[in-house]
Amino acid sequence: MLIDRKKAFSKAFWWGNAEHKLEKLTNWLLLFDVMVFWYFIYKKTFLVARIGFYLLLFVFFVHLIARFCHRREKKFHRIANL
Repeated sequence: MLIDRKKAFSKAFWWGNAEHKLEKLTNWLLLFDVMVFWYFIYKKTFLVARIGFYLLLFVFFVHLIARFCHRREKKFHRIANL
């Protein structure tokens, strides 16, 4: 795959921007999830625990997408810096 340095740097910047947005979303969702679990401990309701668990799964998948974006960013930065 032949790609010029300017396009590679542009793509790396795009992937990096997406990664940072997803990491920010992950951090906010984890904060919300911790508050949900504290509410579960306080009220001892299993419905809230189930919601917290599903939210934790969603955060995990968002984090996986952010990791994928990071790998793509590194790939295009390597191409741009050749």
